Amino acid sequence: MQQKRRQKLVGFLPEHVAEKTQVLSILDDEFPALLRMIPDPPLVLFYLGDPQALANRAIAIVGARKCTTVGKVVAERFAADLAHSGVCTISGLAHGIDAAAHKGALAVGAGRTVAFLGAGLSNIYPRQNKYLGEKIVAQGGMLISEYPYQTQPRPYHFPERNRLISGAAWATIMVEASEQSGSLITARMALEQGREVFAVPGSPLSEVSKGCHRMIRQGAVLVTDVAQVMEEMDWTHKVDYHPKQETTNLSYKVPNKGLNKGSNSELNKEPVTKLDDEVGPKLSPVSQRVLRILSPYAMSLDEISLACSDDIQNISQSLVELQLAGFVQQRLGGYIRVS
Repeated sequence: MQQKRRQKLVGFLPEHVAEKTQVLSILDDEFPALLRMIPDPPLVLFYLGDPQALANRAIAIVGARKCTTVGKVVAERFAADLAHSGVCTISGLAHGIDAAAHKGALAVGAGRTVAFLGAGLSNIYPRQNKYLGEKIVAQGGMLISEYPYQTQPRPYHFPERNRLISGAAWATIMVEASEQSGSLITARMALEQGREVFAVPGSPLSEVSKGCHRMIRQGAVLVTDVAQVMEEMDWTHKVDYHPKQETTNLSYKVPNKGLNKGSNSELNKEPVTKLDDEVGPKLSPVSQRVLRILSPYAMSLDEISLACSDDIQNISQSLVELQLAGFVQQRLGGYIRVS
């Protein structure tokens, strides 16, 4: 399928970029599994770089364009520490916190980072970050857009882009954000998508921290370093960028049950238990029940929900876990068990 699409892509893109630019359909195996699960996934993604950058754990770091020097330092530190733990950083290649997060990940030798763009790949915005985008690709990361190659940036593209930043990540960290910041849109979308949201507190006198403080009041988890993020996510060990090893040896934690509103995050964590002796990764109880229901014959989400007593949102999140662990695949007719 990819080869046939490559031949048609040559006619769709300028000839000098057709060989470098790749395209992923939602039907392709390489399409990011987490993005398949959001309410309005893109049907096609154009990208430059290595699609395996999103094959393992990824966390988004977002924040204000007009940020403080301290905010930039914090974003760089968080991204670098995530890279040391084998976690990919996702952001939007904008000025301020986004650019700082990408730079922090790139500062680590094996660090990978992914940038979702609000325009086509030929129109990196802002233009000043074109070199940063090239460095992201050169270091094994990826530039992604749902817009065709020559699409110009438009104001409405960026809120649309934000749903992909949050949707491709297991969690979103807000570093600095004013009360009118677009980062608040990303955080709200993350909650709607059933992802965890973290916020870094700032000075009560700082305008660019008011958005973070607002999200903390609404239930976002307050964090001051990556160790707290890893603890909240129950990611207690470093991972490598080898998806086949990842899916056979490691345990996955499903993102939180949707809304952190005022609840203790510890209460939202499900115990992780082993399905049986022949299954390697430890799965949550919901994922175990869903896996027992599935077969080589495709079942829709509604059919799985009817056969399972769990909440449909928990079932949806368990399907993400099972896909990442290599037990389930999504087909046109629904989900099938492959292992």
